[in-house]
Amino acid sequence: MSGSSHKVIGTLGQPTIGKISGANYEGGIGFWYRVEQDCTPGLLGDVSGDNFVNSLDALIMLSYDAGLPVPQPFLDRIAAGFGDVTQDGFTNSIDALVTISWEVGFPVPFPVGQVVCLPLSRGLSLPGSMPAASTSTQARPSSTHLPESSGKIAASTARGDIIAPGQTIEIPVIVNMSETAEKLGSFTGKLSWNPAALQFIDFNGGSTKGFENPVVNDSKTGNGELVFANANPHGAEGMVNILNVQLKVIGNAPLDGEPVFLSFSAMAAAGTFTDLLPYLSRPSGIPSENVSRENVAPAAEEPPATFALENYPNPFNPSTEIRYQLPEAVEVKITVYNVLGQEVATLAHGRQDAGSYRVRWEGKNEQGQPVPSGMYFLRMSAGRFIADRKLLLLK
Repeated sequence: MSGSSHKVIGTLGQPTIGKISGANYEGGIGFWYRVEQDCTPGLLGDVSGDNFVNSLDALIMLSYDAGLPVPQPFLDRIAAGFGDVTQDGFTNSIDALVTISWEVGFPVPFPVGQVVCLPLSRGLSLPGSMPAASTSTQARPSSTHLPESSGKIAASTARGDIIAPGQTIEIPVIVNMSETAEKLGSFTGKLSWNPAALQFIDFNGGSTKGFENPVVNDSKTGNGELVFANANPHGAEGMVNILNVQLKVIGNAPLDGEPVFLSFSAMAAAGTFTDLLPYLSRPSGIPSENVSRENVAPAAEEPPATFALENYPNPFNPSTEIRYQLPEAVEVKITVYNVLGQEVATLAHGRQDAGSYRVRWEGKNEQGQPVPSGMYFLRMSAGRFIADRKLLLLK
């Protein structure tokens, strides 16, 4: 039968996905119809595309959230929304926790494993079209909240005294769940340090049962950054050791205060899947600089080799410091958007020389009014370079 690629051969009763825009009868043997495909069918949670939802899919979600390389077919399915089992617009360690909980037979309040047909044009990011690998850096605000009596959750790093260059220090990462009835189920975290003062040596998984084998992205340890994620459907209570990192003291760079910064972009409870970020107390190692958003200035004399954008702390209250690098003079615009894609504040706009810069967002709009707590998006445009980050303002 002749015709364009839009023709699909079928028989009566054969299901199709899409819009039937035309049909005809040919030769008494069947019919053909034209289908305008507008969604992708599959099982919610099946990011591998093998028609199963299991721990493999959870591992892919964790790897994606930690920023590790993921095969393009998996990225395509994540971008379509198959990894977003909590249906909040993001794929992160919380989705991995829900997926693996469903696989082991625990009840989950989400349609994991059900057949869905997701729009082909669906993306996971706001505003605009961000790269797929950059869409998983922030947990959702949860509709499930801990009661006030449940207390706070503390996360910290501990270390011995730093004596001299050449010393190796052990950095255990601990989440203290002692003041809440919840169990730690999943997390995505980041350790940051000054690479001129500390050199990454190695890491080991946590000593707490169920958290011995985290997914770790150590590709940026030369720049002083380690991202890690894990999910445990059984959870853990009390003092939960989730990671141990070894760093070596080098050079003569100052190590005042805490040498390692700890932050989390996602954290959830096992069983209830409660978003724990709003209950996470102020992390250790918050930078001491207090630079206002109007005071934008180079922070280093030697131009950096690449573009970069980061902020700390995150989540934050009442302000967060944005640091960015420019390897060349370029027009720069740094903007904060809300979840609707509406511009909230412009932090930098104009041509800037090569260098490292800092600017602080005080959680206010252009009129100087405090904005509500919740999710925001930070976008940096510098020539052809575009970077996006998710921000969580807590009050």
